[in-house]
Amino acid sequence: MKPSLYLRTLGRFELVWRDRGEILPVPAGKSRALLVYLALMPHEVRREYLADLIWPDLPVEAGRFNLRHTLFYLRRLCNPACGAEDLFTHDREHVSLTPGMLDVDVSRLFVPGANVDEEMLCQDDFVANLHLPGCDEFDGWLAFTHERIRLAQVGVLDRLSSHCEARGDVDAAIAHARRLIDFDPYNDAARQRMMRLLAAAGWRQAVMVELECFSSLLMRDLGVYSKAETVRLAEELSVEPPGHAEPTVIRQERRLKPRRERRSATVLYCELANSLAADASLEFVAEAEKLFAAVVGKYEGTVLRSLRWGMLAYFGYPLAWEGAPARAVHAALAASETFTVAEMPVRSGLHLGLMVCDAQFPDLSGELAEIAQRLCLAAEQGEVVISGELLGALAGRFTTVALGEQYFRGMERPFQIARVTGTSVCQGGDVLPQLFGREGSVSFLENALSRVKAGETVCMSVYGAVGMGKSTLANVAASQARQLGMRVIKLHFLPDYHYKPYYPVSFYLSERFRLYGVAEEKASQLTQALAAQGFDSDQDIFATLFSLAGNESADADVVSSVRRKRMIAGLADLVQGLCERQPVLLIAEDIHRADPSSSELLVHLVSQVKSRLLILSTSLEAPISDKERESESIRLAPLDVTQAKALVRSVAEGEVDDACMERIVDLAAGVPFFLIEMARGNCEGASPSCIQAILQVRLDKLGADKRVAQMASVFGLCVEPDSLSILCDLSVEKLGESLRTLLATAILQWDDDGRLVFQNASLRDAVYFSLMEEDRRKAHCRAAQLLSKQSTDKALVAYHFEMAREWEKAARWWLDAGEHDVLLHANREALDHFSAGIASAERMPEGVVRDKLLQQLHSRQKSCSGILPESQRSTCFQALS
Repeated sequence: MKPSLYLRTLGRFELVWRDRGEILPVPAGKSRALLVYLALMPHEVRREYLADLIWPDLPVEAGRFNLRHTLFYLRRLCNPACGAEDLFTHDREHVSLTPGMLDVDVSRLFVPGANVDEEMLCQDDFVANLHLPGCDEFDGWLAFTHERIRLAQVGVLDRLSSHCEARGDVDAAIAHARRLIDFDPYNDAARQRMMRLLAAAGWRQAVMVELECFSSLLMRDLGVYSKAETVRLAEELSVEPPGHAEPTVIRQERRLKPRRERRSATVLYCELANSLAADASLEFVAEAEKLFAAVVGKYEGTVLRSLRWGMLAYFGYPLAWEGAPARAVHAALAASETFTVAEMPVRSGLHLGLMVCDAQFPDLSGELAEIAQRLCLAAEQGEVVISGELLGALAGRFTTVALGEQYFRGMERPFQIARVTGTSVCQGGDVLPQLFGREGSVSFLENALSRVKAGETVCMSVYGAVGMGKSTLANVAASQARQLGMRVIKLHFLPDYHYKPYYPVSFYLSERFRLYGVAEEKASQLTQALAAQGFDSDQDIFATLFSLAGNESADADVVSSVRRKRMIAGLADLVQGLCERQPVLLIAEDIHRADPSSSELLVHLVSQVKSRLLILSTSLEAPISDKERESESIRLAPLDVTQAKALVRSVAEGEVDDACMERIVDLAAGVPFFLIEMARGNCEGASPSCIQAILQVRLDKLGADKRVAQMASVFGLCVEPDSLSILCDLSVEKLGESLRTLLATAILQWDDDGRLVFQNASLRDAVYFSLMEEDRRKAHCRAAQLLSKQSTDKALVAYHFEMAREWEKAARWWLDAGEHDVLLHANREALDHFSAGIASAERMPEGVVRDKLLQQLHSRQKSCSGILPESQRSTCFQALS
């Protein structure tokens, strides 16, 4: 007998009751995950394993409770369609699906001769809207199953194309071959078949076009050429018979699955009163949904179909709007009033948070909707209840009554909740805008510069949270130092290069003197440049520096520990010589990211250079308490209200009304960067709820160019244009068009070396984390493959493989990087690399390969630890403080 339930998992999720043609409302998230997992398991599964798979962050008993609750819901939902049978076979220890009760679409792909729908062969997304935050093991199973399905689709398409070609149906064969290439674009045999089919259809010019596209794809992604036999076949097939007329070739575009991303949104859930809901007819529910959609539409919300009498809307999706949280609350209050007038009273719950979404569906995990539903249960008829996260974003625009802290079943953390009672009426030069409120710090720096000019050596630290203006203050110090005739040296400690010894020093010298080539060539050029300025320097110390920083040499005779010490002493002598000629300001930006070798060098400078040197470091962290040096530290605290308002007025476009000013100042909490961004993003008297929402508004205005910014963020703070072009799969011309937009909106900017850099680290992080984890992993994997061919930086390649969760490749590259560092006597870096390799190898599947890698890494780590005890691994920041 034909199963009464049909489960669609390709392209979209649907559970269909065949007899009625009805789609059963399985909630998004873990209920769907459990059903799909059991549907594709050929055997029974232990309850403990299921609970740990889908609720890994909960205690054992809590996970099993959620499993029982979810199974109970699914049985109640599905068993009416199964007649006398139960959809699940289960006991106290195991669970499985009863055979013959459920027909799963993808199962047909694995049955020879089974009837396969055309639509199934066009879909490249398995359970497209399923995402479980924090469930790494389930994500791994999902990815593995997706790959099995893709291979099965490839096999079916290959058979169909061969069959159609054999019976002379060329058009159908071409259609199947094209879809086959979409699934397996690097397959030479598939390309050769496509060329034969195009020639058979009379499209001989298209054969060479196919070859050119294939060759470009192979070179761009894999760095290889097409096989000689493929090239010969294309040349033979492209020769046109005399008098042949070439038909028009219609380009078939590949069907792309929707891209997922993380974004901030406010969700509104409205529910009809229980007395109405119990007897609600379909016509009644349809009328309620129509009223709800009309109200939500006035406030730029997006309505989703929900279960029975519940109504759901999202604000800030699919595009971010300024003031989205306030719009959501206004919509909830308007809905309460509208439904009361229509004698259909409702209660509402609202929550603000991050969600995973794509172009078709918001909140793929269903987490925000679930929280809003629980909040709705805390409301009485006609009331609106909001979470503490949303309350903090409204900044006094509404009158509220606090309801205290509340726990919701199945959720670990408590929620602060409040009831909304109505709207409130809020009344309310030559210096860089970022320096408002920093006049005292500027004066302190001026005093330090004067002391250095008089002959002292000073070590200062500027610290504070992200966005407080540390870099701006350092730039002001550099400008003042130049006016005083001082030399300025800037060392940037970048997050992606914390493992490279002396990289900031090497980078500064290369940029300052325009050096190029390998270590020895750079050393020779630098020696000559310094000699022209009257400095007598040893070329050998620079060769050592560039070899270490660039990981270009693994010759222990060239880079010995003795030469390393000579190099440090030589660089200190060079700085001392500079200070004798003119005072020096050395800026160490983000010193909390300093590599151990650069730390050692800077500490040596502090102890050896006795006069006319100011070392100014910036950091997120406060220095260790030291009475002798407390006066040398500058803490950048949040601005007060007066200073914040002055900053907003200086950068806002047009007048800012009092109410909007109060909201911006309250939301930014005195952080200058937040204040500037909110003032610039101000629109229609409203401001976004947080810095991520602000940046989200700016990114959404970029349109398709947003993807370029997201791909750039995968490389870190800066990226080479050529690498970005390859990662984005864009031509130079197309990339140039996108870059013009990104540069005009100050998302990216050019540096002196022709690279693209983000305006600041906060902006880069917000763009990076807007990417879905799956997209980030794929981008990191492609970046690693690209860098493995172009760069000698083994640790950077290992980092990208690690971020891509390619554990074996990451472990091997970390091992190579550590071995390389040992030969260069960079033992501290080697120890870090071996440790990173162990962490990657431990996440590999158990087996001989994993055991062998771990044995190698542990052995090398032990040998490095013997050379350099852990107690000696002090950071530069601690030493300078």
